[in-house]
Amino acid sequence: MSNNLVVSVTLDQNDNHVCDPTETVVRPGDTVVWSGPVQVFFPDDTPFVEGRGPFGNGVTVTVNTIPPIKPGIFRHATTLNGTLRPTIGDIIVQN
Repeated sequence: MSNNLVVSVTLDQNDNHVCDPTETVVRPGDTVVWSGPVQVFFPDDTPFVEGRGPFGNGVTVTVNTIPPIKPGIFRHATTLNGTLRPTIGDIIVQN
């Protein structure tokens, strides 16, 4: 059974974007939606069918079910009004 996961992104007092949860564990077929005033993108590899982004508030993406999706940590970046900010949070793929 696939899960529908929500990752909320807020700005902390140090101008970092902080994801809640900071470690989002996903499996093939799960969907993820980001909430908050940011654009999320994956500068390197991505586990998502829809590619590397950018994904805005409310956009739903699906974890790929087709190999070679490998378990691992996928780091993403965020921007607010076009400004890249440090991001605390990872997508972790488990099979």
